Amino acid sequence: MRQGHWTRVRGVRFLGGALAAAWLGAVAFGVTVATQTASVTLVRLTPAQYQRTIHDIFGASVRIEDNSVDPGARDHGLLAVGARKLTISSVELERYETLAQQLAAQVVEPRRRATLIPCKPASETGPDDACAAQFITRVGRLLFRRPLTSDEARAYIATARRGATTLKSFDAGVRATLAQMLVAPEFLFRVERSEPDPAMPGVRRLDAYSRASRLSYFLWNTTPDSELLDAAQSGAIMSDDGLRRQIDRMLLSPRLEDGVRAFFSDMLEFDRFATLSIDSGLFQKFTKQVEDEAAEQTLRTIADHLLTRGRDYRDLFVTRDTFLTPSLAALYGVPLPRSQELGGAVPWVPSIG
Repeated sequence: MRQGHWTRVRGVRFLGGALAAAWLGAVAFGVTVATQTASVTLVRLTPAQYQRTIHDIFGASVRIEDNSVDPGARDHGLLAVGARKLTISSVELERYETLAQQLAAQVVEPRRRATLIPCKPASETGPDDACAAQFITRVGRLLFRRPLTSDEARAYIATARRGATTLKSFDAGVRATLAQMLVAPEFLFRVERSEPDPAMPGVRRLDAYSRASRLSYFLWNTTPDSELLDAAQSGAIMSDDGLRRQIDRMLLSPRLEDGVRAFFSDMLEFDRFATLSIDSGLFQKFTKQVEDEAAEQTLRTIADHLLTRGRDYRDLFVTRDTFLTPSLAALYGVPLPRSQELGGAVPWVPSIG
């Protein structure tokens, strides 16, 4: 759970709006329904998914300056569904190219290189195909959410060689290659491929890596981890037992909260807060901070209810348990039991109203 100056309170009516049907049921729908039409579908990563993917691969210390894009249109009430119809504009692509250069430069910084590049080049002032290949194949598998093809690997190694030769720097070659990979459609989009379903002639199903990616971005809102990719590589994820093992493992991960928050943020249309206009003269207590805290209150309550307490999601319609900050308590006109220590409020103080 996110930390901050929040207090759990009971007996306060929770004004969170309508909630979705059991989201766990959607897991089975999202990864097992057969595809009968297109053999390839492109699903653009959301800004949040982009950021979490970069941080999971390269570390949370990597700075991401600006990866905002047009959120697109809702389909069946969800931006996540509408993302299947999105492309990338020329302006957005330029932004991604600038961001890719910035991220690649950070990855090859001396303090990160020893961790992220698993070998030492034969020369710091020239190419080393073997060392570059180790980095490219390892990172490519994580960025593209599948192993690189032999043609892709050769092309990226060639880019690293040209960059290192031209700029007389091994790091420069790796940086050029990584920047190129970060603007590839295989990274910016989830490329969902299908294959014939041997159990149902004439019907197609997601292939193993597409299934792993869809599952990961649904449950965790981020890229598949190595264990999930291994299950895709071995084919284990294509069996009912193998799929169930991965789902059970992922449901026990702290990352599950990110997936829950992403789903409900989308369903409750929290993106509309960005265009919300409030007359400060009439609503003097409704500040930008309160606006952010109102959204966080809803998500924090949902995550606590479903994940921490393990309660039925339908009880969210009637629960009077939530979390408050001083600003929200003042806006709602309710008392806020708090404990304090020197230095500020203690987060997560339970109180029974």
